[in-house]
Amino acid sequence: MKPSLRQARAARLAFSALVALAAAALAGGCANTSAPQRFYTLEASALETPKAPACDWRIEVGPISIPQSIDRAELVEARSSTELAIYEQDRWAEPLAVGIGRVLAEDLGRQTGASSAWAYPQRGVPDPSLHVSVDVQSLSAGRDSVVLEALWSVRSLANRPANCAAPAEAVTVGHAHLTEPVSAPGATGLVQAQSRIIAALAAQIAQGIAAARH
Repeated sequence: MKPSLRQARAARLAFSALVALAAAALAGGCANTSAPQRFYTLEASALETPKAPACDWRIEVGPISIPQSIDRAELVEARSSTELAIYEQDRWAEPLAVGIGRVLAEDLGRQTGASSAWAYPQRGVPDPSLHVSVDVQSLSAGRDSVVLEALWSVRSLANRPANCAAPAEAVTVGHAHLTEPVSAPGATGLVQAQSRIIAALAAQIAQGIAAARH
């Protein structure tokens, strides 16, 4: 049966609508994939007067454990205690746990005056005399502040340098609950605040190392 003029016109309109929808979807997909991505790294703090070496401690940090909710390439913002926002275009240039270990080692080296400090699994380094472990329980980066809760331990190893006093305890443990304000908008502010809070964690661990020497 031959379709009527009205039916043919309706079919053409429906086909045109489908073509328009497909073109819009394709354009939206192209727009999403072409959006620029930005990459960020955590940064160690810069002490104006680094501490003079107290002895030849060699500190190994890590590996660092972090929650699965933030163990991803994209930056994560905590909107509430139950809601997370993913920054699709703002990404870490390295795994977050690796970045935390790297910065923590550098901060610890400066704050303790250790002869060397590095993050696991760096190769070609001397045998460590202290090993630092950190279990990040939560790292909540919100628009106003970053909150870090972590368990840490410092273990004294057998190869203690000759000019270093023996620690009173073989293992020193601590619990950090730290808050750092976010002082700049967007992803940059979140990254800067997280860098500062890692420096604060390093300061607490450094105090634990100093206390264990006496």
